[in-house]
Amino acid sequence: MIYFRRWVYCAFCLLALASCSNKDYVDVVPFDAKAVVRIQSTERFKDILGDTFSATLSTLSGGLDFSQPLYGFVTNQEYLGVVAQVKEPNALALLLTETMKKSGHTVRIEQKNDLWWTEAGGWQIAWNDQTLLVLGPGLGTERSAVRKIMQHLFDKDTESFQSTVAGHKLETMNGMFRCVINLDVMPTPYNLLFRMGMPENVDPADVQLFASLEGKVADVKKKNLTLHCELQSDNSEVLNAYKAAALKAHTIKGSFLSSVPKGTFLWFCTNADGNSLLTMLRKDKTIRSMLAGINTGIDLDLMLKSIKGDVVVSIPSLQKSGLPNYLLMADLAKKDFLNDVAYWKQSVKNRKSMTLTNAGNGYLLKTQEISTYFGVNDNMLYFTSSEGLIDKDGKSLTEKLPDVVTKSASKTFLNMYLDVDALLAQPVFKGNNSGAVALLRNLFMGASSLHFVATDLQHSQLIIQCK
Repeated sequence: MIYFRRWVYCAFCLLALASCSNKDYVDVVPFDAKAVVRIQSTERFKDILGDTFSATLSTLSGGLDFSQPLYGFVTNQEYLGVVAQVKEPNALALLLTETMKKSGHTVRIEQKNDLWWTEAGGWQIAWNDQTLLVLGPGLGTERSAVRKIMQHLFDKDTESFQSTVAGHKLETMNGMFRCVINLDVMPTPYNLLFRMGMPENVDPADVQLFASLEGKVADVKKKNLTLHCELQSDNSEVLNAYKAAALKAHTIKGSFLSSVPKGTFLWFCTNADGNSLLTMLRKDKTIRSMLAGINTGIDLDLMLKSIKGDVVVSIPSLQKSGLPNYLLMADLAKKDFLNDVAYWKQSVKNRKSMTLTNAGNGYLLKTQEISTYFGVNDNMLYFTSSEGLIDKDGKSLTEKLPDVVTKSASKTFLNMYLDVDALLAQPVFKGNNSGAVALLRNLFMGASSLHFVATDLQHSQLIIQCK
């Protein structure tokens, strides 16, 4: 009887250990992830995510449980990862083999440390009876390092993103699509939408963007959706800085609502103080480098510091190279920088890489990288790729913005409108570029227009619409 009790006790312990050996699949998302995406009910996103992605998901649906959220993330080492709930591990192995063979990959599955392993095109794949983890891409020399990271993430003692404040907030948000991303990870120019108005003493690395895509099932099918965005931080000093900056922020005045170049498909407007604007721009490495290059010839910093009020950028067309034709206009508080133009001309006089000449009522700056016209009309600063886009009598500024933009402008700190149909109708996308058009359609989630509005420094919305 004693031996029987001991046997029962040992069996119970073994079962308990076995049941605790694998952590929940969501706990594999790394504690220090720079960005995390959560997609609930992938089937509802079939029309938005595109046929290719949907087909891949459908292929693996026999081995994965898509009734549970799918997670994507960026590791601290900047690898991309995907985590999904496993339904049938054996079926998953067969489906992965089938899918990889169709893609032309050599399939080799091995079992090690209670995990099944394989790889495809630089991506490492591991799974057990609960969790599928894909991580990469990496070179062949990185294979060992990537697998070591994955093994560590599967370890039940490894801390998870779920245990963080951001992880908890992500799970409690509403919406079928949710994400959180450190602002310093977001690439230019997308990060500028969220950096506008950022307090001068705040590091983008200390700010997180939370976003959730909300909409009823019927709205998803019609692609009428709203992405709600919020900037937050674990640092109380950062939050206090945002509150202080909000007291000084101004909504759009509307100085240029009726001064839009004909054919404009992208329109961006905000109200800014030049000193704060320059500080914000300098926080981005790409823009900082560009400013430094231009400042060797003209004092662009001084020009930007002179801005006070509305700043608007319009793009009416794309060149054959794909580069945009643009017009930037801004309200000025002062224009004494014009007194330095003669000095700027003299300073670049003997330089082969830069010229500064008179052009109409303004000037033309040419470097190896850029060619831009600039000048001042009354109290308005302008920069443009084409002199024909700006004139005093407004003959070239005849485009009418959609009512949704003009009616919302005065209530917003930042307002951007993109006519996706007009963008994709540009000549550069004709002919052999049908693949690029399809890719962009998927990138824009099949929308015909996108409207981004920031109601204050921390809250904004992206409205996705189809005709």
